[in-house]
Amino acid sequence: MILVDTSTWVNFFNRGKSTQARQLKELIEQGEDICLVDLMLTEILQGVKEDKIWELSIK
Repeated sequence: MILVDTSTWVNFFNRGKSTQARQLKELIEQGEDICLVDLMLTEILQGVKEDKIWELSIK
């Protein structure tokens, strides 16, 4: 199980090209178990500005 930092999630959702965002995408595609604690989820959702991203994040 991998714990992913808030900054990586934010970069990923903003379609960032950082190494961490690319690695997160690969982990998701590979079906790896990814851990997200509630405080980090709150931080991420507070920064969502696009409805499409919000809908994807709550599925």
